[in-house]
Amino acid sequence: MRSRLLVILLLLVVGCQAHREATPEPAATPAVPSEAPAQPALDWLAIGGGGTPDSNEASIEADLALGLEVFGAPKALLFAGGPDTKSVQVRDKEYPKDDLRQRLGALFAPRSGRDAKYRETTLSVTAASTRDNVLATLRAETQSGGPLLVFLNGHGNMGEEPAQNLWSSWGNDVVTVAEFEDALGPRPTVWVATTCFSGGFAEMAFDEADSSRRKAPSGPRCGVFSSPSDLESSGCDPDPDRRNHEGYAKHFFNALRGRDKEGAALPLADLDLDGDGRISLLEAHTRVRIATESIDVPTTTSERWLREVTRDDELEIGALPEDLGLVEDLAVAKALSARLKLKPEQALEGYIAVDEYLASVQKEADEALLIEDEAYREVTGELLSRWPSLDDPWRADFDALLAAEGPAIETFLDESKSVQVLEEAMAEVDTLNAQADALKIRRAPFETLVRAVETLALAQILKARGGDDWQRYQELLECERAFSLPKTGG
Repeated sequence: MRSRLLVILLLLVVGCQAHREATPEPAATPAVPSEAPAQPALDWLAIGGGGTPDSNEASIEADLALGLEVFGAPKALLFAGGPDTKSVQVRDKEYPKDDLRQRLGALFAPRSGRDAKYRETTLSVTAASTRDNVLATLRAETQSGGPLLVFLNGHGNMGEEPAQNLWSSWGNDVVTVAEFEDALGPRPTVWVATTCFSGGFAEMAFDEADSSRRKAPSGPRCGVFSSPSDLESSGCDPDPDRRNHEGYAKHFFNALRGRDKEGAALPLADLDLDGDGRISLLEAHTRVRIATESIDVPTTTSERWLREVTRDDELEIGALPEDLGLVEDLAVAKALSARLKLKPEQALEGYIAVDEYLASVQKEADEALLIEDEAYREVTGELLSRWPSLDDPWRADFDALLAAEGPAIETFLDESKSVQVLEEAMAEVDTLNAQADALKIRRAPFETLVRAVETLALAQILKARGGDDWQRYQELLECERAFSLPKTGG
């Protein structure tokens, strides 16, 4: 069948989802109010890019550029194929979709990236984001020193368990969460990862990324992530117009400097939830949870720890507890309840309704794909019975075949009843997949609300129990809150 994807460390201080073809134009930065505390110097690493040029969309580069604008120059920037390589994919709006060669390619060998151009990166890149470069850099940079922030974007996939979730490194290789963890030294590190299934990095809350150990790792670490370990993220878009991008990083970095996704100043009270005059990593993460209009359901290491140590407790959802100090989850619960026009305790019911509808649409899409595959076999059988070389553009006689038989092939594609059936089946699959994508976006705020309400209820249970598990939960929260930027402008 054809396929059509710092714990206490930061108490010190502290990666298939718009940008112009050149460097994204940064919005003018308002002056920092004189009463705002000075911004701490930030030690950080920026790592990103896809495994190949066709999975290294322009939005990935734009997110890294925004991170550099907010945080300043990193210790190292490892990106895609490295300096002086044409490894950034940008959609070509003049792509000739009706060209015969393109029609045949879409039929016999569909793949992403054909409607794109490739250019050199506009970033000042240290080296390619290969597996060896990334792991070697982490080993070198985490042996000693104060807290280090690691921003990881690009693409990810699921493993057999969360610690085996993986990130795609340049050269079509991968690095698992467990391998990232193994490369880290004792230096405190905080992670911001925006890849699909990035919640697998939350396993770093546990020693050796092993949740069964229920103990802190030898090197303190925490993080915020764009999705749980079993869900995809948005944010990989070749569109050259940055205004059309939607993803965790775009919301997150702008929130750190007091702005909405598009760079407009926000009221301080919308972001500074603890009222200390700064916007922390966790507060910026909270802004994403509230404001995103994508499939993202962001999560954290503290959330992962809480669910592991309370998984056997009986959960009861009641009034939102306001005495736990969890201002971030309270803000999410209140904001999304208002947005969805329901009470917090109704969130699960709303989520289930959308999820069941999504499952029915996905089932229809699967059935439609079977019809498409049958029609595809008929069409290709007819084509290859007349033009046996047509499915292999690398053959020496392919260009001669197109030159001699092109008009006849186009006539067949335009007039054949079997091609018409195939095109109708493909259109039905596309329609159903688009419906499913829209339902995933519709479902996301319900799931985010459910998780916020559950977090508050589970934290209440854990606080009553007390002990080391509660203390560890507080340490992770403080780690996620520790680094912050002064509120600018607005």
